[in-house]
Amino acid sequence: MKVGKLFEDMLQLENQLEMHRKYKLSQINIRDSFRCIDANGRGFITLEDYYIFFEDYYCDDLPVSTEEIDYLFKRHDKEGLGRVTEATFLKELMPMEDFMS
Repeated sequence: MKVGKLFEDMLQLENQLEMHRKYKLSQINIRDSFRCIDANGRGFITLEDYYIFFEDYYCDDLPVSTEEIDYLFKRHDKEGLGRVTEATFLKELMPMEDFMS
């Protein structure tokens, strides 16, 4: 029963994330967000860039823990290269139907 409950919770969280992608993220420009994190204009972002972004925009009052930032980066850096390109960033954040169009 615990495994079933865990699976149900995971599905609900993924559904909530997709709803955020569809409705809340549509209100911001994801490409501009990438460029903001890629402050050096290298065309990719690193874990350090994520930390700097959150520290700069939240003035040391981070809404997430460093572990959550690490997880977010690892989720975006699926190939484990230590960097995230704009295409990968968009693919991870945008709803699939929006990304494909």
